[in-house]
Amino acid sequence: MDKSVNDFFEYPNTMFGYNTDEKLTVVTALHLASAITRISGSGIYMVDYEKNRVFFMSENVARWCGIPPEKAGSYDEYVKCVPDDDYKMLIEINEATFKYLQNLPDDEIIKYTLSYNFHLKKLLVHQYFTPVVVKDGVIKIGLFVLTTPSEQESGRIIMRRYGSPDFYEYSRTKKSWELKKGVLLSEIEKQVLWLSAQGMTVEQIGEETHKSPETVKTYKKRLFKKLGVASISEALIFAINNRLL
Repeated sequence: MDKSVNDFFEYPNTMFGYNTDEKLTVVTALHLASAITRISGSGIYMVDYEKNRVFFMSENVARWCGIPPEKAGSYDEYVKCVPDDDYKMLIEINEATFKYLQNLPDDEIIKYTLSYNFHLKKLLVHQYFTPVVVKDGVIKIGLFVLTTPSEQESGRIIMRRYGSPDFYEYSRTKKSWELKKGVLLSEIEKQVLWLSAQGMTVEQIGEETHKSPETVKTYKKRLFKKLGVASISEALIFAINNRLL
């Protein structure tokens, strides 16, 4: 069968016109964020730091917090959902992160992603933050994404630079960032993890990877120990959250 990318563009799309000269607008960005939310199920919100406001919040984030639809853009309403202890932690994280990033060039700042666990009311979430618009060392717009945590408590404050396996972990005791060596998974460990996540048995994974069942069990034990988890689901969440796959 002949295949061509043009096959996907032959059916007339009458929903909207497209002008190749148009630049990405804020409205387009908001529609994109909304679409990503629908597809991934993750919670997403975007903050305008110049105006100190949330200018996009996905419906699921608002629901998790119990925020009425008409107040879904209120940052004040959002932070009210955070318990006092976690709120103090978020203030500390925010200050430490911005203090670190402000010393970097704009094109470097946007390569960094911060992640940590905290509670929205009683729900523990894993939150990512990355700068989207930066000018003269000042973060103008930030993107936040909420997912399922691999740990079971607040904290684990990690900052990563895109393209580097190593990362910085924030110590609340020392009030400083500490450089850590990143975990790397071998190709066979990645394969065992993916196949296990698909529900394959040890025997089936052995047939797929041409390994004995005992060898597959050894890889799984090594994988759990390396990631500090107790199940395949936890291992998969950890690997995705830490960009190991």
